[in-house]
Amino acid sequence: MAKTMNLPEEDETIAEIIAILHDIGRFEQWKKNRSYVDTERIQHAYLGAQMLQKGWIRYFIPETREYDEIIIKAVKLHRELHLPHELTERERFFCNLIRDADRIDIFYQCTRNKDFDILFEIKEEVEERSLSNAVKLALLKNESITFKEVRNRLDLIGLRISLLSQFTFKSGIDYIKEKGYVEKMINLFENNLPQFKGEDLEWLKKYASKAFQSKN
Repeated sequence: MAKTMNLPEEDETIAEIIAILHDIGRFEQWKKNRSYVDTERIQHAYLGAQMLQKGWIRYFIPETREYDEIIIKAVKLHRELHLPHELTERERFFCNLIRDADRIDIFYQCTRNKDFDILFEIKEEVEERSLSNAVKLALLKNESITFKEVRNRLDLIGLRISLLSQFTFKSGIDYIKEKGYVEKMINLFENNLPQFKGEDLEWLKKYASKAFQSKN
């Protein structure tokens, strides 16, 4: 994404470092909780920022402290639904860049059959096979969806498709469309969970198509 923007070499390097470090908190998360599930008490983005603040960042950038704040803020905020208003324009740019890149990675992971059971696991799934009203309403309003609204695995497809409306940079949307990640994700879902086929899944396909068009 950074290369499509013709950024200065320095900014490309900052973007690359943020990409490498953005999930560093996963290691500490696993040590503390034996799980990669974010909770109110243990969130990998915050853990990563804390690790970097405590000195880990010096292993990756030993010669200057000029970029520490930008990198640490991008790591800390990459999983937030909304960025704080007080960010500088430059901080906001790198935060949005890694957030878009992370969304691309989510779509990519959802096309991999070997990860399907993990990515579409719900501990307390309701028997109903339709899209929940809360998820559908959020999609219609182009609002963010959280796991609190998810009741079944069809809602998970809705949650992931809702990410399309959250992209900041067109290059991220273009990449997902070029790779066909949404179509591959839905095909994989249909093949693994044929019981969810129906009007709601067709509605989600049409919603995704419109979401791509609105970003052009």
